[in-house]
Amino acid sequence: GNNPASVELVPTPPGVYLPSSGGNNTSQIRAVVRDSGNQFVPNPGAFDNIQYEIVGDSGSATLTVAGKPSGRVVTTQTANGQATASFQSTDDTPQGPIQIKATVDRADNNVSNGIQDPVTFTTSVIVSDGKLDSLVLTSPLFAPSLPGITINTVSGTVDASQVGSIPADPDATLSLVVSA
Repeated sequence: GNNPASVELVPTPPGVYLPSSGGNNTSQIRAVVRDSGNQFVPNPGAFDNIQYEIVGDSGSATLTVAGKPSGRVVTTQTANGQATASFQSTDDTPQGPIQIKATVDRADNNVSNGIQDPVTFTTSVIVSDGKLDSLVLTSPLFAPSLPGITINTVSGTVDASQVGSIPADPDATLSLVVSA
């Protein structure tokens, strides 16, 4: 039939920052709802057919859908089987993955009258303060006593056989190959 058989969520972007970090603190959570024939569910009409919910501890982070008050649980309608909610972190949102669950009702494609036969999907949005926990720099060894240092040339070409020796046209700068 035309009632929901599956729901899938995709957060864009999958990671956000705390507002005090200066980075983006909002992610759009797009839902795709399909019926048992793998077609988009029909538009519901006068009722909501999808519920978004923040699962677990999230501080005062919220979900918002167009035209509705924000909160930890919001409902909306799909249009051509798709809907979007906005997740917004706050400074008291715990860092790490925050789970967001979408629920649709397989019984009647209507979450406004209660959910009798739930179909759910859960995704995560990673919240971070944007600060590095650690950084490791490494450099390969090209010669026994020369750790990845290359003498740069005016022409920009380096002959692999000259690594460790002075090229014919040095430009007085050195390069060190590192990986972070």
